[in-house]
Amino acid sequence: MNQTANYQLPLWEKQDRILMEDFNSLTERLDLALQENRENCHFQKLLEHTTASASRSVNISLSGISVRDYREFLFYFDSGGEIGDVVSAYVRCNGIETGYYGESGNEKSHLCSFLLTGTDYPGCVRVEVLLGGAIQGLSNTCYWTERGGSCSSNGGMLPPSVLLPEELRSITLAVLEDDPPIPAKSKILFYGIKA
Repeated sequence: MNQTANYQLPLWEKQDRILMEDFNSLTERLDLALQENRENCHFQKLLEHTTASASRSVNISLSGISVRDYREFLFYFDSGGEIGDVVSAYVRCNGIETGYYGESGNEKSHLCSFLLTGTDYPGCVRVEVLLGGAIQGLSNTCYWTERGGSCSSNGGMLPPSVLLPEELRSITLAVLEDDPPIPAKSKILFYGIKA
């Protein structure tokens, strides 16, 4: 029986006798190689969250995630339906509402913000949470309507005197009281980049 060059996987020919041991050995090697690949991959999907109902805020718990193992978190947001108007969502760490600083050094109530996109405002949202000496947030939003499109980005930071990066336990997305809520069936895909 011939074997592949890289992983010595079986390459059967007509005259070869096919044995269960060969299949079991092949399956075990594939399983081990896939696990090693996952452990060595720096970009990992950590969780997926879908909102059950419309809400003013969504809390993403990081309790099952070893924050120290990552240098950056990324999440992608997609609302499950119509937004009705251009609405901003604010990103906060551990529910903290003060002590953040914007790009120009001004104090603000959130790490960064992004525009909700929906079926009436189709687009995409990407938010980065960088973990270093401080927690830094960057967001990028692009959406389009019949009247045209728009892209925006913004950022901010939460200094270590307020929250150390390794103390990050949750990310909250919230809208203002006067704005429409985050729609039901909104999907958040959350990824981590290993340190």
